[in-house]
Amino acid sequence: MINKTTSMNIENLKNVNPDQVSALFNQHFKNIETLVTLNKGSSEDASELLKDSLALFLYNVKSPFFIPEADSKTYIESIAADKWAFHIFEKAGVKKLRVVPSKVIEIEDERLLEFDFDSSIEQCANLLSKWSNEDFKFLEERYLNFKSFEELATLNGVSQEGTIKRMQSLLTTLMKQCDELERAVAKEDVSSTSFEEVVLIDKFNMDQVSDGEEERLNELIKSSTFKKELYFVESVIQTFRYIYIHRIKEWSGTNKEAS
Repeated sequence: MINKTTSMNIENLKNVNPDQVSALFNQHFKNIETLVTLNKGSSEDASELLKDSLALFLYNVKSPFFIPEADSKTYIESIAADKWAFHIFEKAGVKKLRVVPSKVIEIEDERLLEFDFDSSIEQCANLLSKWSNEDFKFLEERYLNFKSFEELATLNGVSQEGTIKRMQSLLTTLMKQCDELERAVAKEDVSSTSFEEVVLIDKFNMDQVSDGEEERLNELIKSSTFKKELYFVESVIQTFRYIYIHRIKEWSGTNKEAS
């Protein structure tokens, strides 16, 4: 069990700014540089490793399911050590295991296993960069800041039903844009998706499905259309993770002398 001060410090990292990220980088760089240079790496490798580790840590902190059990130093440096160990093993020829981004993609569907997930995320991020700031922020609040539909409704001063309608419209538009890029999602017309299904898709991705909804979900996921929609929402979630990670890496300081 950690003390209250540590917990509060990590809680304050849910909405970080560039100065905080740069300070964290400078605070931890010397330790990460020592780890890497003693294990067949360079200072440049240490810098990239710390940027990746910071991004992963800060993204996980944003999750409503994250419960601090240690201080930020323990988390960040443990992530870095694990990532560097994996890098060394991979370089030594140890076969790289396939890492599945989330439970959602474990649905038995050969099409998903063959899908170029990294490429789809970059394409999705490029599409979103062309959207209006208002629409982008709306999706960001849901898929990066984990706002519930009720919270989104309050935030935007509209009804919950109106919020779900807007979410459905934005996701449908994005799916069609992706389809134009010949991606392996949204191959069918999804305009008939019900409000209930949009909510269930989100809840399934967030592991918040109640016992009463489980039977309904089991019926829905038998539908190939629903599988595509479910997979697409997972792709959107991972896209915002990708955008956030790149944002954190850009904010990371490079002044090693400041640590």
